[in-house]
Amino acid sequence: MTQPEDPKPLGRLAAFAETAMLLVAGSLIAAAIAPALGLATRDGRDALLFGEGGPRWLAGASAEAQWLILRFGLTLLAAWLICWWFGGPSRKLAGLSRGGRALGELIAFGLVMGVLLAAPPFAMRVVNEVYGLGENTPFWDLMARHPWTPDFWVFMAASSFVLVPIVEELFFRAYVLGRYRMHFTSGGAVLLSASVFWVSHGQYLKPDIYLLTNSALAFVSACVLAWSVIRTGSLLPAIIAHCVFNVPMTTPFLIGTVALALALVFLLRRRVADAAMDFFRTIANTREWIFLVATITVLAALAFVIRAYEQAVLPLVGAFVLLAFSGLIRRSPWARRG
Repeated sequence: MTQPEDPKPLGRLAAFAETAMLLVAGSLIAAAIAPALGLATRDGRDALLFGEGGPRWLAGASAEAQWLILRFGLTLLAAWLICWWFGGPSRKLAGLSRGGRALGELIAFGLVMGVLLAAPPFAMRVVNEVYGLGENTPFWDLMARHPWTPDFWVFMAASSFVLVPIVEELFFRAYVLGRYRMHFTSGGAVLLSASVFWVSHGQYLKPDIYLLTNSALAFVSACVLAWSVIRTGSLLPAIIAHCVFNVPMTTPFLIGTVALALALVFLLRRRVADAAMDFFRTIANTREWIFLVATITVLAALAFVIRAYEQAVLPLVGAFVLLAFSGLIRRSPWARRG
């Protein structure tokens, strides 16, 4: 088990604050400057989809692409400037390589992982269609009410299975996971990075059994994607898997994907078992349980508070900035030379 280079509590707290600050501040700054740049915001995209005369899929695709590129462009630029100036995470910790593996092996790993991760939520979706376990998200309802035209698929490429996996994996699995690997054991980095990803997908955080189940599965999937970067040394399988389980499917294809997952588990049972054992060993070797339980509990509470009181986000950003700034001082080139 690789030991973190800086396991001190202040370093861990500062790393968490730094990533949270960039995630929240990036969204706030993007929303503030988008109108001045003539670019769309998330509210503008929603108006195109849910407003009168909608959904306008092509216009929505353009708005979504503008928003994602601006939001994650600003966030990733700030993140990697910090990494360059303050040292780390390295390309190895961030998975920005092939990890010494063949390209075909990485692609196959990502495809199989994507199908296996997709099977549980796809099965839940079929069950929900039959038995009505709970409510859908507003966008799922919108998809159900309208035909899946070519314009729809253009929108989904921008908002779901092409652009989103790339920008989200670069942030959550390359930068966030890489930063945490500097301060936590591998299992701790996996769990905390998955928690940040989970909280950022707040559309599932509602008192509804079906949506909460999807929320739990999103957390598990984020853990597996983070583990895959450590296992393979590359971000590529995580991007491919994310693309696979974000592709929208009708009920026959959902059932077919679940059947394919079962077939892959049977045909590749030794490799799947070996990978599963490695995943559980990684989690079991976590050494920061008290810090993680406390931080994840706080994250969950903050997610519900912000959803209820959006104005609470500003003092939270201030607190994250102060903690992150203390960590940046500790990591500055001058401090390292001292």
